Amino acid sequence: MEKSKSVQGEQSEMKSFVERKTNDTVVFSFFTNLDENGNKADRTVFFGKKAIHSFDRDTNEIKTYLFEKIKDARFESFVGGATCLIFAEGEWVEFCRAFAEEKLNLSQFVRILKEVCDGVLKPEDAVFTPRKSVCPICRRPLAKGSSTCPACAEKKGMIGRLFSLMKGSFWWILLSIVLFFVHSVLNMLLPIIQGSFVDDFLNTKSPSSVLENYLPAILVVLSMALVRIFAVLSTIFRNNILSKVSVKTVLEIRRRLYEKIQSLSVAGISRHTAGDLMNRVSADTNVISQFLTNFLPSILEQSFVVVFVSVIIWISFHFFNFFPTRLEKNPSLISQTMD
Repeated sequence: MEKSKSVQGEQSEMKSFVERKTNDTVVFSFFTNLDENGNKADRTVFFGKKAIHSFDRDTNEIKTYLFEKIKDARFESFVGGATCLIFAEGEWVEFCRAFAEEKLNLSQFVRILKEVCDGVLKPEDAVFTPRKSVCPICRRPLAKGSSTCPACAEKKGMIGRLFSLMKGSFWWILLSIVLFFVHSVLNMLLPIIQGSFVDDFLNTKSPSSVLENYLPAILVVLSMALVRIFAVLSTIFRNNILSKVSVKTVLEIRRRLYEKIQSLSVAGISRHTAGDLMNRVSADTNVISQFLTNFLPSILEQSFVVVFVSVIIWISFHFFNFFPTRLEKNPSLISQTMD
């Protein structure tokens, strides 16, 4: 969030700097990232009421062309990039160049510039809709059809929205965590029972003792079977609960996605292919389903385990620090303890 505010502040400073230097009012602007030689550059195109300006942030140079001197404009696309050519003072000159991810903005800029040059549109009435293909904060390329950068997105807000979809499933998730602890306790209990069975019944000098105590031995074997059965059942119920929560949440996400797609304009839908929209509804929501089923419960459970172990360590540390100090102050307690 702080990073986005700093970027917006830089853009505002650049806009003010260009308006001061050119005595023009900026209508809109967008980034370009190549110079005339095809080298990487950090430039911004400003569309003003009197002229167009290309500002180089590295050198603070401003290249300006007045509308009255521009007779025509042309957009050209090449491998890996695109360029804007203008016909001014009797020749074609390159005004700006950018990588392929900015060609949508470049083509829109050229279309607006041609309408202004032809007298169809006034510069102050120009409407530019930036189609973000790179993140304005980190300048990483965005996924096709997406306007959100995974690296710069507000993670807390996204997780908060996800949890808001799971409001009605809070107690089910809590139950799954309880079942996880039950499963862990049963798994720890099973080796103890097995060890007791080996020590008390199998590891004996006289085989007749096993026959004499066959009833307790059978009870121990049955207890091992019951512990194992309950451990398996707790896992089955836990997985079933998580699957239901996941399906319910994904259905809600898909319903909202469908409503969002239905509310889009024809122009908004036409910017995406049918396969892309289907992929958003099916594949992307499946990723969320896997996260809810496999990763989220593990994160919550391991967090509880860390907290639980930390509390035990803290209690143990204070317990063992407390008693040695009492023994040092009262040596008579040592003899009483030994007795």
